[in-house]
Amino acid sequence: MPVYEAKPNVSVLISLIVVGVVLVVGVGVILATGGTISPSPPSGQSSASSLPPHSVEVTMQGDGNGQNYHPALIVVVIGVNNTVVWDNNDNVAHTVTARSVPNGATMFNSGNLNPGQTFEYTFTVPGNYTYYCEYHPWMVGKVVVLASGSNQQPSTGTTSNSTTS
Repeated sequence: MPVYEAKPNVSVLISLIVVGVVLVVGVGVILATGGTISPSPPSGQSSASSLPPHSVEVTMQGDGNGQNYHPALIVVVIGVNNTVVWDNNDNVAHTVTARSVPNGATMFNSGNLNPGQTFEYTFTVPGNYTYYCEYHPWMVGKVVVLASGSNQQPSTGTTSNSTTS
């Protein structure tokens, strides 16, 4: 009977290492920024100073890769910065539609957001929320909501329990 020697697939190992490094750096950036990643708005557009207290801004805009949410992943803490304001900075309509939410949380849907319009939602249940644009289904985003005073680390996996179709 022949004996087979297992050989590691070098390209798979390198890919796993790269993904691991990206995840570690990403979580480090999230933690270093106090749980949020929010880009500076382009000149002439709204800034964090015009946002409601305890809020984080997500913009919807076209870029070299089409329309997207910026940032696509944010981490908020209940009682600290748990209100998210989505701002349509694009030249087309978008939506912010919940795809999945944790048990006990309410599904949300902005309805049609024309250019220049905003949608605001306050998260009150810890967990992972995923959302998308009904008009542009490739536009997806995620909000990780942590309980106030918790020592939880943000999870980037999907642990949501409620979904819509």
